[in-house]
Amino acid sequence: MKRSNIPGIALAIAVLMGASLITTGAAADSTTADTTEEQLFSETDDGYLLFGSYEQDGDTSNGAEPIEWIVLEENGDEKLLVSRYILDSMVYNKEDAPTTWETSALREWINTEFFNSAFNEAEQERVLTSHVTNADNAYFGVPGGNDTDDKVYILDAGEIKNYFNYNYYRDEGMYGFGMDLITEATKYARSRGSDNYSPDGDLFFIYETYGYTSDFLNMSGTIWWERTPGYSPYAANVVWDDGFFGDGGDEDHDSFEVTASCGVRPVIRVNTEVITPIPTEEPTPAPKEPEPETTDVPEPAEDINAVEEKSNLSTILLIIGGALVALSGAFFIGKKALKPKTKSNGTGNAGPERPEIELEKKSILLCMADGANIDDFKKYLDEKLFLDSESKEYDSVEKLKEIISDNKSDEIIVHIDSDDELTAFDELLSNYEGDDKFALLVDDSVLTKGKTKLETLKKEKRIVSYVGSALSNEIKLIKLILPLYKPELNGENALGLIGSVSDALGIPYVSKVIDTALSGKEVVETVREGDLDVKSISSVVSEISGVLGYDKVGEVANLIKDLK
Repeated sequence: MKRSNIPGIALAIAVLMGASLITTGAAADSTTADTTEEQLFSETDDGYLLFGSYEQDGDTSNGAEPIEWIVLEENGDEKLLVSRYILDSMVYNKEDAPTTWETSALREWINTEFFNSAFNEAEQERVLTSHVTNADNAYFGVPGGNDTDDKVYILDAGEIKNYFNYNYYRDEGMYGFGMDLITEATKYARSRGSDNYSPDGDLFFIYETYGYTSDFLNMSGTIWWERTPGYSPYAANVVWDDGFFGDGGDEDHDSFEVTASCGVRPVIRVNTEVITPIPTEEPTPAPKEPEPETTDVPEPAEDINAVEEKSNLSTILLIIGGALVALSGAFFIGKKALKPKTKSNGTGNAGPERPEIELEKKSILLCMADGANIDDFKKYLDEKLFLDSESKEYDSVEKLKEIISDNKSDEIIVHIDSDDELTAFDELLSNYEGDDKFALLVDDSVLTKGKTKLETLKKEKRIVSYVGSALSNEIKLIKLILPLYKPELNGENALGLIGSVSDALGIPYVSKVIDTALSGKEVVETVREGDLDVKSISSVVSEISGVLGYDKVGEVANLIKDLK
C-alpha cells in the first residue's frame, strides 16, 4: 500500500494539546500512586480473589469493575487464576488460516490490549510470565504448535480436566460434561457477542444421566474458547454453555472455526506476596514563623473529575495522534458506487479535510419470518434515502423459495428465528442456482449454536454476512448493507473515511466525534453534548472499520468506549 502524509495540522494540534495537559495528567495519576501492596489483592465473601479491573456492567460512566478470579493452583505466594466470568468476546484469529495458540490473534490481544486495560502498572508487575505448553489435539492429532511464554493465556482441554470437577467423561470420545464449567458472561461481554443461555428444562432428563443435579436448571452460561486446536488447523476447541467440553469426536460441537467469536476467560499467574516498605526517617522540621492573618478567600481546589478528565483527554489525544500516523495512506479505489467529494470537518476549526461519500441507491428485500417483531428495523431501512427497501413475510421454506424466485433486488435479507429455519435455509441454498446476494438477520436463540453453520455459509460465500437481531439498528445496517459497497471505497485516511461513511449511512454523531478527534477539540465534551451514547459510538466505529478492513481504527473505538 502506498503511504501518504496526514495533514500536519491534525497531528500537531493533537500532540500539542496532549503535551499541554501532560503535567495535569501526571498529577492526577500520582493520586493513585500511593496504593499500598495490600490493596492490590482482596477477597470477596464467597472466596473469589479480586485483582485488576475491567468493564463488566456495560456502563462505562461508572468505570471498570474489579475482576473476580478463581484460584486454580497455589505455590506459596504464587497463585494461578482464571476469571470467574467471561470478560469479553473475541475471534480466535482474524483470518481463516491454519492457527495455533502461538499465531492466534486472541493471544496477541489478551497479552496487549486486555493486559494493559485490566491492570495498572503496579498490578502488571505482579503478573508473572508463564511458560505455556501447547499440546496437540488428543483425538484428531492436530498440532498445538510451539510452546509460548505469556503474561495472560487461556486454558486448554487438559488443564480444564485437571483443574475443574466434571460430572461425566467418556475416554473413547474424549468428551465430557461439568456443571463447574458453566460460565456466565458479563453484561459487557454479552454486548460484544457472548450471550448467556439457560438450560431447557424439558431436556433435563438427559443431563441427569451425566450426573447433573437440579441446580443446573437455575444456571446460565455461554461458550468460551480453549487454546487446544480443534478438528482441523482452522478450528479451536470450546467449552459449551451447558458445560460440554472435549478434545474431539464431534467436530460440530467440540470446536469452532477460528474466525468465530466466543467468550474469553483469561488465565494469569500472580505473586501475592505483601511487600511492606521500610519507613525512612525524616528530619524534624524547624518551627515555622506564624503567618499573618489574611482575609483573602483561598482559590478552590480543582475538581477531581476535571483532573481525571484532562488526564484522560491527554491520553486520548496523544494516542489518536499516533493512530492517525499509523492509519495514514491512500487506499486502492474504484469510483462507481461511492463518489468522493471534499468536505470540511465541520467543527469550525482549521483541520484536515475528509472525503464526502454519497451512496448509490441499492434495493433491499427483507424476508421476515411470520409473526416476527422486527418492524422497528424495517422502518429504519425505509427511512434510508440510499435504500429502496421492500418487505415480505414467509411462513415456510416453500414460501421463501417463491419470494426469492421473483427477486430483482441487490440483496435479500432473510430473518431467521429458529434452528429449523436455519437448517431449511441452508438446504435451500445448497440447491440454489441464482446469483442473488443473501444476508441473514438471526435471532439470538439461534445465533450461538448456529454460529458454525453461519460461518460456513459466509466462508463459502453463500451469504454476504449475518448479524444478531438484538443488536442496534445501526450495527445491523453496517453488517448487512455496507458490504455491498465495500469493493469501491475512497478516502485519504481511515479515520476520515469512517466519518464520511457514517454520514452516508445516516449516523452523523459518529462523524461528529471523529471530526472532533481530528481537529484536536475536546473529545470528552463532544461525546457528552446531546447525551450521545458512548457505547453506541464505539460499537459503530468498530463495526464500520471491521467491515472496511481497518483494524487499527478499533484503537480509536476503544478510546471512545473508555470515556467517562
